[in-house]
Amino acid sequence: MKNMKIIIIALLTCLTMSSCEKWFDVSPKSDVKSDDLFKDENGFWDVLTGVYSIMVTPSAYGRELSFGYLDVMAQYYDKITSQTHNYYKTKGYDYTDTQEETRLKSIWKGHYKAIVNLNVLLEYADKNKNVFASEQHYRVVKGEAFGLRAFLHFDLLRLFGPSPADGLEQQAIPYADTYTNVAQAALPLGSFVNRVTQDLESARIMLANSDWFGPAYQQLYEKRDSTQKERHSRMNYFTVAALQARAYNYIGDKENALKAVHEIINENTKEPMAPLSLTTSASENDRLFKNEILFRLNIEKLEDDISSYFGENAIAYGVSSSATALCFTATKVSNLYQAVSAGDDDYRLKLWFQPTDVSSSWMPAKYKNAKYIPIVRLSEVYLIAAECASGNNGLAYLNKIRAHRGLVALENITDLDAEIAKEYQKEFIAEGQMFFYYKRMNLGRIGVFSNVNLTDKNKVYQLPVPTDELDYGNM
Repeated sequence: MKNMKIIIIALLTCLTMSSCEKWFDVSPKSDVKSDDLFKDENGFWDVLTGVYSIMVTPSAYGRELSFGYLDVMAQYYDKITSQTHNYYKTKGYDYTDTQEETRLKSIWKGHYKAIVNLNVLLEYADKNKNVFASEQHYRVVKGEAFGLRAFLHFDLLRLFGPSPADGLEQQAIPYADTYTNVAQAALPLGSFVNRVTQDLESARIMLANSDWFGPAYQQLYEKRDSTQKERHSRMNYFTVAALQARAYNYIGDKENALKAVHEIINENTKEPMAPLSLTTSASENDRLFKNEILFRLNIEKLEDDISSYFGENAIAYGVSSSATALCFTATKVSNLYQAVSAGDDDYRLKLWFQPTDVSSSWMPAKYKNAKYIPIVRLSEVYLIAAECASGNNGLAYLNKIRAHRGLVALENITDLDAEIAKEYQKEFIAEGQMFFYYKRMNLGRIGVFSNVNLTDKNKVYQLPVPTDELDYGNM
């Protein structure tokens, strides 16, 4: 892959965080600076910080892979009607448009740039193990790197790979788990996911007795040092387990998905492991249900970043003429969250929406006063469990999460999958997960508020690999 080669040879500059001053050139041919960078433990933390800095950029999870590009493709925003809107071509799945090609190229290159740096870190972690202050620090650094590499690869697969419903033998994309300037061959989808789960298992083993945000909470929490704070803002044990459940569920391996779920949720009580907890009320001070978030990305100026999409700037400019405003019909939102039983009082409907300057139009209020974007939620783990568990057990998982959204338990339902789908639609608005749900299920009709019938599912669900990547290597 030409651009992979360029990325490896190029100077990898830090994109957003001032703590990335030691970002380095990983040239395999000359002037290799990584020896200097990894001469002490701080260098390893700097590289991880640099990876997170790539992930929070607008071309990644700071916009496109959360509330922006992916949620437009999921047809959440039914008010994108003007051809001057930045996402007009996205809504119609016109991936050949110049702006769309640029968007996809940025996602592809950013992810592989982060992956390359993780590969170098992992190579040096063993080579320079003696620089770590403790075995725990060494294991946490390696665990984070393995987990991040798996996470980034898996999202590339969910974007640029085929739907798993069409078979696991289909060619997908390369899995770059070595530091090299040699083009890597694309793997079959099943083999690719196997590499993802291998990296996640390596991460799980490294973090099991080293990360307090996991099964070692009782033993490690009080002993944590300055490097171990804010674990929910970094790749951690619980997130690794959730990603294992996500990956196995993606390919229909329900047994292993449930096994991973039970690393986070007690199989008998259906309660989450400490220190996790499910929300019990609708509070404007906790719109994102922070105690349920397994992994988040901190963005200090998030409200400024989203203002022109759904915020003060969008409303002040006028959403009907804005090229960026993202909103939906208030009636359709109310219909999605409407009470089915007399006791239903959905917390999400109360907290996650705000009116615009246009009658009957709403926009997200999910990130009001927030400084982070959720990446992996506890609620997703419950919904995976509901899909994978047999009989009434599946319904029990679904009812558990519904109870903590202000909804009464479902009884005697005839279509559990349909009820799970509704909760996905309600839960992950502005978080970029719904498009992946449609792709995994290979549905011929896509849309939350604005339904679109797909005449060619493959052309919609499998985003095209950037053209210049196809001109080089084994893609």
